[in-house]
Amino acid sequence: MRLVEIVQTVPRFFLSVLAVAWSGPGGRTLTILLGSWGSLINNAQPYLEVAWWMWVFPGAAIVTAVLGMNLLADGLTGALAHE
Repeated sequence: MRLVEIVQTVPRFFLSVLAVAWSGPGGRTLTILLGSWGSLINNAQPYLEVAWWMWVFPGAAIVTAVLGMNLLADGLTGALAHE
């Protein structure tokens, strides 16, 4: 995999994760049977004070997925740049 492909893939992954998470709260989910992280956060709104874990874990999953992909791409970029 070339360096240019890695640099182009990371923003696409980031935007696709955010697009799927954003599409959930407005009722525009891709499928009815499969929930998205955004719809889980939206469904937890009435319970924010009582059940904090209903929105913390899906939010942490979004942050972990995006940050993990960015760190992976940064490591691959650094490793391939030294070749």
